[in-house]
Order: sequence, then C-alpha cells, then structure tokens
Amino acid sequence: MAHAYLLLTIAIGNMNNVINDLNSRDYVERIDSVTGPCDIIIKIKAKDFHDLKEIILNEVRCMDGIMDCSSSIVVDL
Repeated sequence: MAHAYLLLTIAIGNMNNVINDLNSRDYVERIDSVTGPCDIIIKIKAKDFHDLKEIILNEVRCMDGIMDCSSSIVVDL
C-alpha cells in the first residue's frame, strides 16, 4: 500500500464541489480544511507507487476547481 498527502488550493466558490467530489473517491482516506498557504489537505491511498502517481497526476490534479496541488509521498522510516 502507498500513501500520500496532497495540499490543495481551491478556486474561490468551489470548495463544496471539490470536497463532495473528493469524498466520492475510494482512494481518499481523509480530508481536512486548513489555514495557511493551501485550503485543504487530503490523505490518499493506492495499491502501489505507480497507482499513486496515476491518481495524483491524472485524477486529483485534473479535477475542476483545484488550482494547485503539492504532494508529499509517505515513505517508511
């Protein structure tokens, strides 16, 4: 299993639509609204790093209402 945290900046007026869309995705484990340089942080899961890359690049970054996405992949210590 592979995990990543994504810091998302949402276009004004799109927060509810983006959150509803993310909530409908099986790969989303957690969504938190935060203060600071981004609007929400999500934790996602995938079966491996290849699928994780596909989710980040071809699904989340392409969603309507998302202006910016920064990702941090979880690594084992």
